[in-house]
Amino acid sequence: MYIKRLLIENFGEIERLDNTFTADIGTVNTDFADDLLSAVRLLFGCPTDKSRGRPPKRNKSTRLYAEVVTENALYKIESCGRRYVPTVNAIPLNRFETASQSGYFSAIRQCEEEIRLCFSDFPDYENAPFDLERYLCEEKYYAPGELCKLTDGMSVTPTFRRALKHFLTYRTLSPDLKSPILSFVDTVRFWDEFKSTVNIHHEGKPLFIKNLSEKDRKILKENRELINRQIIFIK
Repeated sequence: MYIKRLLIENFGEIERLDNTFTADIGTVNTDFADDLLSAVRLLFGCPTDKSRGRPPKRNKSTRLYAEVVTENALYKIESCGRRYVPTVNAIPLNRFETASQSGYFSAIRQCEEEIRLCFSDFPDYENAPFDLERYLCEEKYYAPGELCKLTDGMSVTPTFRRALKHFLTYRTLSPDLKSPILSFVDTVRFWDEFKSTVNIHHEGKPLFIKNLSEKDRKILKENRELINRQIIFIK
């Protein structure tokens, strides 16, 4: 799954932003990154990030529009004016496929932990690092029931625990806890492998990454082949 086009008009502090992307790596230059991410969250059916304060201002001329390509369809998603619930126009990519609005919302459904991966602000790493070892020792790093809630109950299942232990045993990247970006790559890979195990139709969502250093950006690009996701850097 990847975003082909993203258009934002009169949303928060953004007057107009119109970007097209390829399926691999893209960049968005904006002074209003939080408003951009709020727009993408809305179009992807994600909850509002309450840590960012009040949601961006909308008015009757507000328009949020995205073209999202999945394995079998092109979805045109739009939210206009003060209407928060987006409309979806589904277009099959060939005559043998079917596509629908419900199919789109099914394809983009994610738990809270997966959403955190898709909208990553790297200076926040010290407060909430991407570290698979924490899943194994949840009583040390999470409040009672917290990880279960963040993963929609998946973390307590035998399938999840087996997949996690298997991944940590055979992962190709060295477990360098001093490298947030490599821990991030590992966490993305684990979730994609796990979700593919329980749902063969799983498609990895685009990753929007904010405030990543040039050094870490280079490391991520060097390990790009390990994660089959569209990556969009926000400057």
